Amino acid sequence: MTDEVYKVKFYYYTDDEGTIDLYGWSTKKEIWKMFEKTRDMSKFTKKTKAVNGNEMQDLFYEYGDKFIDVRIMKYSDRKIRIAMTKGEKIHVENIINVSFFNMQTALINLDMKIFSDNMKKRLTTIGVDKCIYSLSLNSPAIQTLFTSQEAAIFISEYNSFLSKDFIDNIEYVD
Repeated sequence: MTDEVYKVKFYYYTDDEGTIDLYGWSTKKEIWKMFEKTRDMSKFTKKTKAVNGNEMQDLFYEYGDKFIDVRIMKYSDRKIRIAMTKGEKIHVENIINVSFFNMQTALINLDMKIFSDNMKKRLTTIGVDKCIYSLSLNSPAIQTLFTSQEAAIFISEYNSFLSKDFIDNIEYVD
């Protein structure tokens, strides 16, 4: 590796039992500022340390899921920039995938024959029959329904770590 030295900021979280865990880390001042502006910093302890190239490689290998970077998330028809760990982003993606799978499974197993003719007509009017067909084909339109709420899922999942003025401090992408 290189002889280059990196300035790394580490964020540690102390849980209710007093256990201290590495929550995240980053090498970029812009990211530090964004993370600290949008998080409840009373829950974190931060430490800055100089690390060499070999240590940096080890950090990515060991704690790559805790690397904080700016990630673009969808919120309805807008996109926002959020400083988040790779693990947080993966967690949100997993929630979306599991939710989509559960909805898909429930609707695919729905047999329209069990409904009366009147109810079938009503369900067809609101598009349930097309929904079943679309889900069976992994319709991008249905997937967009879930992925367009990435930021809302993130806020819901990590609310206890966010600052009170999180919404005022997020950056929208044009």
